[in-house]
This record gives sequence, C-alpha cells and structure tokens, in this order.
Amino acid sequence: MWLVARRGKVEDFVWILAIALILIVIVGVFSYFVPYTGPLTNITISTFSPGEVGFVQDYVARNIDLMTFTVGEEQTELLKAWPQMELATSILGGNTERAEIGVPDYRLETARGVRITFDLYQTNNYGNLVIKWNGREVMNQALTPRQHEVFIDRADVRESNTLEAYTTGPGLFFWASSVYIIKNFNVNLEYGPHRVIPFEMLPSEMDRFDRAEVSAYASGTGRLDIKINGVPVYSDYPRGVFKEEFTLFNAPIRAGQNILTFIDESGTYTLRDAALRIYITGDQSTAGHMFNITEENYNFLAQGIFRGKVDYMIDSIAKSGGVEITMNGHRLNTPVPRIGWNSAYFTANVVEAGENHVVFSGTGSFEISEAIIGLER
Repeated sequence: MWLVARRGKVEDFVWILAIALILIVIVGVFSYFVPYTGPLTNITISTFSPGEVGFVQDYVARNIDLMTFTVGEEQTELLKAWPQMELATSILGGNTERAEIGVPDYRLETARGVRITFDLYQTNNYGNLVIKWNGREVMNQALTPRQHEVFIDRADVRESNTLEAYTTGPGLFFWASSVYIIKNFNVNLEYGPHRVIPFEMLPSEMDRFDRAEVSAYASGTGRLDIKINGVPVYSDYPRGVFKEEFTLFNAPIRAGQNILTFIDESGTYTLRDAALRIYITGDQSTAGHMFNITEENYNFLAQGIFRGKVDYMIDSIAKSGGVEITMNGHRLNTPVPRIGWNSAYFTANVVEAGENHVVFSGTGSFEISEAIIGLER
C-alpha cells in the first residue's frame, strides 16, 4: 500500500514538472516572436530653463514731426518751392522756369484749389510776368515789387500738372532785357477740412513692427477722429497731452505708403507739436540646449512605440507672436502660445541617437521658465 501511494505521488510530480516545462517553452517561443515594447510610462530625456525668448526690446525707428495744425478747417500743403527765380527776356530770347507739379490722389479727393504765392524782389517793368498752369495763362501782367498770389480753381487741378513762368519781351526797349527777380515762389495745395498725412513703411520695418504712436497737445471743440488707410482707429475728446498707440491688431498698417487722417466733423481741433513715432523690435533673444538620446530611446522613437514631445511652460507674454522651436535645424509645429503649459511634437526624422540641439526663439516675446524634452506613449 505504501509503495502504491508513493508511486502515485511521484507520477503526479512528473506530470506537474512536464506541464511546467511545456509552459516555459511556450512562453519562450511566444516572446521570441513578440518584440519587447519598452517601458509603459513616458520617458524624460532632458529639462532646462529657456528664460526670455523672442524679440525682447523695441525702439523708435522713425520720429516724424507733424508740427502744429488745426483739424476741421482749410489745410495747406506745399507742392513745390523755389527760394529764388530769375527770369529775363530780350530780342535774342529768354529763359523759362518749368516744373511738373504732382498732387497725390489722397489729397486730390478734398482739394479746393492751388494757390501760388511769391515775393517780387526786383523788376525793370520792361515786360510782363507770365505764369501758365497746364498751358493756360493764369497771370500775364506787369507787376510791382511786393507779395503776389494767383489762385487756380479745383476744376483745373489734376494729379499731374505743368507750371511755366517767364517774361514777355522788352517791347520798345528792344536794346534791353525785361527782368523779374522773384523770391519765395511757392505752389500750395488747399484742401480739407481733414488733415491728411502720408508715411512710408519699409518691408524690413514691417517684419519687426511693434506699434505706431501719435502724440500731441490737443485742444478744441467737437470730436477728434483718426483713420489709418481709411479705417477708423480712434474717436475721442482729448484735452492736453494726448498719446495714442496703434498695433497691427487695430490698424491696417502695411509696407509702402500709409495714410494718416485727422478728422473733426463738428468743430476744430488744434494739435500742437504733433508727432508720429514708429517702434520696431530690436535684437532677437534665443535659448539653445544640447540633449542626448540613447540608442534604446531612439529605437523606441523610430519604431513608433513612442513619439517625441517638448513641453514648455510660458509664464508671461510681453509681446504677442509665435514661439518657434527648431530641433537640429528642423522647425517644429507649435500651437498658438498661451500662459501655462504648451506642447510641440517631433519624430525620429529630426533627431538622432546621441547629441541633439534644440533652440527656442519667437516672433513675440515670452518668458519660458521650464522646458521638458521626452518621449510619450
């Protein structure tokens, strides 16, 4: 009996041992065909503090003196000036002063006419002074030394005009020359009541444009409105020192010519010592960091088991724009930046096993306290 019981226990042990060996073989064969998939948790590769990145400074690129003017009344714009003009004619001939006078279309819209003013300094009165505008005589007479003026109606003012000035011959004094010496010969456009001021923006300035600022000492009645390229950007009743800023978010400023218009429909506003300042951003601040990817982690990335991830904490945004991240010279897709954690992703195509380089920069200005480079399941 004892021998039979003992033999049964031995047989049971043999069967259990055989089953265990079979399971070990099965697991071994299965693990041979199923690859190791790596850790189940995310992997942190490197952390660092980028700090302040992007354009962190701005400065006045252009300070345009608008001088003192009153909105809501007739405006005057100098189109052409001669400090001195000497005209003479004899029986042998004479000289003629000619010029093309352009009137910008943005002022032609509210033009009232052109006024020519000059000081006749000296003449012998042997002939007449002749002034022609677009081929039509607007003056032909003998003048005495004093200030003179000629007004040309709006109907005769075009975008491109021709001005001529000369003297007629000496007449009975054929042996002499008729002479006119003129000072301060000015051609002025009268328009209004809006004050229209053009300003230029270079493409290089637009790439780094931060803001524009209008300042003046304001006094008057009615309401002051300001437009940039025809779009309203300001409407208020300023008194005393007045300063208003415009950015690309509220003003359609563009490369090339821009038009700044001051309007007062119900009164007059005087702006003293007015100025337009253009601010652009200065040097760009970047933050670089070297990090190492092991062969094992790179294989996880290359096999698609993990994806690369850059988490970065934005503490403050001093100037709106985008955060730019480049990894080994390849730019990553980044979201619209917001305060708090932001994320960008990368693949095995932009990194390699071993040393890698990441650079933070931006078109705005950001304070980034922490950046974490890792792998995410």
